[in-house]
Amino acid sequence: MPMNLRTAKPFLLTALLACSALANAATIEVQAVSATEPGKHAASCPMALLKHKAALLSSSYGAFADAGKQSVQLSAAAPHAQANLGAFNLEFTFKGANKVEVIVKDGDKIILAPFVLAFAKGKPRQLELTGATATTLVFLSLEKE
Repeated sequence: MPMNLRTAKPFLLTALLACSALANAATIEVQAVSATEPGKHAASCPMALLKHKAALLSSSYGAFADAGKQSVQLSAAAPHAQANLGAFNLEFTFKGANKVEVIVKDGDKIILAPFVLAFAKGKPRQLELTGATATTLVFLSLEKE
């Protein structure tokens, strides 16, 4: 049966709503990595971190350990979320169209002024957070648009 305007309307409406949802929601994967042995270059990468192998092996650290992974869901309806990474707290604010404002805190103290990241599927963003006793590499990736 050929599609006419009357039968096409529901399909077009569904497609428009789906596209609208893509611009109004994002799920960000937050992967924390404990990095040790500064000044050395690692020869291998833990299995749990293979997704970020290229970035880790090109860094100036000699050893890595998975420090946890979590997902942060943001949308126009629920624009705020946070991820706790040991002593660090990342606060996220949805800015639309896969743009997210990030504030990094150590306890209640802001240690990295608010900045906006634009996410694209398959292109993780990386932060290096140095605490009193350890360095944490944080990879932020768009899980689904």
